[in-house]
Amino acid sequence: RSDVATFEEDVYTAADETITVESRFKRYEVDGEPGRVGVIRDITERKERERDLERYYTIVETVDDGIYAVDGDGRFTLVNDAYAAMTGLSRGALVGAHVSEIVDDRTIERAMEIERELLAGDRETAKFEADVETADGEVIRAEATFAILRNEDGEYERVGVVRDVTERVEREETLRDQRERLAALDALNRVVRDLSAAVVDQSTRDEIERVVCEGLAASASYEFAWIGEVDSSTQEVQ
Repeated sequence: RSDVATFEEDVYTAADETITVESRFKRYEVDGEPGRVGVIRDITERKERERDLERYYTIVETVDDGIYAVDGDGRFTLVNDAYAAMTGLSRGALVGAHVSEIVDDRTIERAMEIERELLAGDRETAKFEADVETADGEVIRAEATFAILRNEDGEYERVGVVRDVTERVEREETLRDQRERLAALDALNRVVRDLSAAVVDQSTRDEIERVVCEGLAASASYEFAWIGEVDSSTQEVQ
């Protein structure tokens, strides 16, 4: 057994404040009389930091969004379970791995560009979207919000919160396609109305065909227009 003991306790000060101290002491004997000598250290701030870290850790592990930290070399130093589940990789496989394992060079360059802006103090946080390749080869669209954290030694990490926005992006693309189709249909309807009015003023078939072709070709919906007639004897389109 060790002859030195250590324990923590709360101590009340003369100012009626409570501080947490760490006591280290040992027993001794002088002329057969037992005694105890010890050293007391105020660890109140350290305990508060530990409680804050425990609180932050609980938050990191309970949120549904993925959370990660990357060092200056682009390697993961921390990921939560949600981030691991999103990528399909284990936490053990991610921590220490380079970000190139899940994102392409273009995304890395964009992230580093934003990182330099954050380090320069141009802004405190940044947000952008990128494709992430999961362990099974699937590509998801992720929205990342991140900031820079520095330690006492001046080193820094990029800390991010990531959300899978694949379904949202797909809905937006579907709505955009629908709007484009509706706009094209509306443009076509206008062309048809204009052609109907123009055809009424023409007196010959050649004039009608010319007006129709020119009207369609002038529309943004068509590259060109032509009218063909099958020659019954040669079966060729004229």
